[in-house]
Amino acid sequence: MTSWNIISNIFFERLQMETIESESLFDEFLEKINIIDRSILNVTKLPEKIYHYTNLNSLQSILVEKSLWATNCMFLNDKKEVLHLKPILHRVLNEFYRDEKDFAHWFFNYYNEVSNELLKFIFVISLSNKPDSLTLWSNYTNNDGYCLVFKDMLFTQKNLTINNKHVRNMVMGRNVLYDDRLKEELFKKFVEILIDYYKRHDAGLISDADFEQVKQFAMFYLLTFALLSKDKKYEDEHEFRLITPMLTKNINEIEFRVSHDLIIPYIKLSFPIKYIEEIMIGPKRKMRITKDSIRYFLDAKGYNDIKITKSSIPLRY
Repeated sequence: MTSWNIISNIFFERLQMETIESESLFDEFLEKINIIDRSILNVTKLPEKIYHYTNLNSLQSILVEKSLWATNCMFLNDKKEVLHLKPILHRVLNEFYRDEKDFAHWFFNYYNEVSNELLKFIFVISLSNKPDSLTLWSNYTNNDGYCLVFKDMLFTQKNLTINNKHVRNMVMGRNVLYDDRLKEELFKKFVEILIDYYKRHDAGLISDADFEQVKQFAMFYLLTFALLSKDKKYEDEHEFRLITPMLTKNINEIEFRVSHDLIIPYIKLSFPIKYIEEIMIGPKRKMRITKDSIRYFLDAKGYNDIKITKSSIPLRY
């Protein structure tokens, strides 16, 4: 079962939807969505290693709790998150589907109706596929922090827990898309699929119940795709994102932290410490005493296999 199939099962359970009348129809729809997902992977190859730039307090917290914090997608630092995709959606519909005015009207009404509710239950961890990046050292550590190196992409798919619940393949790990032409191409494929189901439903060939489930999952996929789409100005970050839905609508499972005068909702994504291969020390840190303190801490915790390295960037101040 693919990640999209698994996420769709959670999605339906969360919204307390009725049983699908035609499983074969929905399987057909999911396979078409999976083809789009595979086309993303063909263009943006998954990295062998991923990197998390952070400060000392966060580094210690991650190592002690063996977890990363997934922030609710409505509270990420880019104020145009999710909204960035809207102009592209309008452009594609106006340029390539200008005769489908009824569909466009229905599509945007439905998108606006369901997006805010769904976004409450989608959480994101922002990482990078770029090692020893001067931009990321500067942006996220003031050149004075640390970088966790995760050695195995499988950590995004196996042995993970959220609030002590195993998530298996329910976490989507993908490179962020910055190329607007690629986004347009992928969205054109998405619209082509959805228009087909819209017209078949309008002609009475698909039941109301089946179309309801198709369109709700279509919106969930679109919002996830929106979270993988960022403005080209952020391209230097080479961002890699882990995206996960909440497992239930129980608001008590969400935790909160204060940051930049906001109360930010998040969930903890726990992982086995064996997936951390290395801790890189930032360019401005004094190597000897810093390395000794980190080594002492790691050995005391039994993390003897984690290497400690120094940034190769020759930065004095």
